[in-house]
Amino acid sequence: MKKYSFVIPGTTGSVKHYIPIPDGGKVAGIRAVVNSTQTSGTAVVKVGKKGAANVLFTADLGTTGANGIGNVAKGVANASATDAEKAQMFDGSVPLELDIQLVVAGSVGITIEMDEFGVGGLRP
Repeated sequence: MKKYSFVIPGTTGSVKHYIPIPDGGKVAGIRAVVNSTQTSGTAVVKVGKKGAANVLFTADLGTTGANGIGNVAKGVANASATDAEKAQMFDGSVPLELDIQLVVAGSVGITIEMDEFGVGGLRP
């Protein structure tokens, strides 16, 4: 399992960022943390293949439960993702799309877990 971590400055609204995964693999999970107050269900990080119909994971950055300022939000697997989307292997030519939607501007720390061999399923 390989992990890639980023800190991305966010603005209000939905902003898409594209990341070429250098060593390749399949997305196995994400975790995100935000440094500003957010609204549950509205402030989210979504991850999947650029242009895919369905994202693979969504992390709720809101203020309910374990989420909120300085707390880690674990990505939840999207049940609507197709088997082909779940099995998508990323490499330097297939970018990962991060859709970050914030209610209040702030920075988002994100860790993406990659299964470089593509043998595992999506982690809950």
